[in-house]
Amino acid sequence: MNSDSIVDIDYFLNDIHSKIYRLISLIDFCHVYRRYRFLNLVNKNDFLMFLKILLSQSNDTNEMSTSVLIMDIIRIVQDMGQEELSNIFKQIEIDWKTRNFYIIYLLKSRQYLLQRLKQIDSVRQSLRKDHSCTDFIIISFLVQLILDKQESNIQELIRKFRDPSTLTDEKALLVQRLLDTTINKLQTQLFTDEQLILLRQILERHLMNRIYLLAFYPNGDIDKLRDQILHQQIQQQLSSNLSHNSKLLNIPIKYFTTSPWPSAQAELLLLSAYKTPRDKIQCIYRCCSHIITLLSTSQNSIPSADDLLPVLIFVVIKSNARSILSTIEYVNTFYRNEMTGEQSYYWTQFCSAVEFIKTILNNDQQLS
Repeated sequence: MNSDSIVDIDYFLNDIHSKIYRLISLIDFCHVYRRYRFLNLVNKNDFLMFLKILLSQSNDTNEMSTSVLIMDIIRIVQDMGQEELSNIFKQIEIDWKTRNFYIIYLLKSRQYLLQRLKQIDSVRQSLRKDHSCTDFIIISFLVQLILDKQESNIQELIRKFRDPSTLTDEKALLVQRLLDTTINKLQTQLFTDEQLILLRQILERHLMNRIYLLAFYPNGDIDKLRDQILHQQIQQQLSSNLSHNSKLLNIPIKYFTTSPWPSAQAELLLLSAYKTPRDKIQCIYRCCSHIITLLSTSQNSIPSADDLLPVLIFVVIKSNARSILSTIEYVNTFYRNEMTGEQSYYWTQFCSAVEFIKTILNNDQQLS
């Protein structure tokens, strides 16, 4: 055998070898072969039959390039001997074993890249937090400077809040007007939308902190006494004897495993720590979100209002947060028109829960 014939044979084998590899890359070879496992692909006749099956499928799907490749492979295989075909498959097997190391390398590289992406995402989140903290500090300082210049207007607002003739709606309007006037004096075009929202929130916190007791207890000791009576009634008549399987609450049995919803109770206990109506609404929003999340874990479905309300009643009774009645009036007065979406929905549920509790107490019913 001369050198030219050896070169021709090597070229021929490499050609069919590369074409088979290309065919494997173009089709889901393993998936197709599962349906024809009775064929021994190392056998020439079986391999030709398998190629014809692939050709038929590619023709049906109008995959012209694949069909042309398969026809070319069929042509070459028909002129080959069994031994040559066996040698090609042996070489393919060796190649696959060799490539396993490369596949492992690729998998490890992918894991490494995913770890790096996670680290980058963590750094990005840290930068966002730093950015938010910086905004908060700078805007808080700016708000303090603004309010120092607005001291006379704030004192006038306090005077009107102390005036018994000032109606509740007027008080809410006065607060909104002072907030809007103060913000409008700034060059708001220099702020981003997020910074403007933060500016209003911080300004609102500073302002409401100055008038909190006057706004929260407009009737003074009468409001405080009313809240104290409700708090004591809940503690003495309901809280100590309350169970999640109370027939009056009618909490579905499927949610018993998530009771007594301690994270929601803990959140609601913080209600009196917040001074602005916005922050109080957010507290109730988080409380309800805790409940929804916990209920969802038991059934892998989103609970309805009928599921949320009895659990929320349980949480309100067990936590027995102080000044609930004043909180409702306070939020309804100063934030009612600002609520949207889930905030409004959860607030409605909370108010319904309190009304239910008041009804129970008025009717002297037991939750056992």
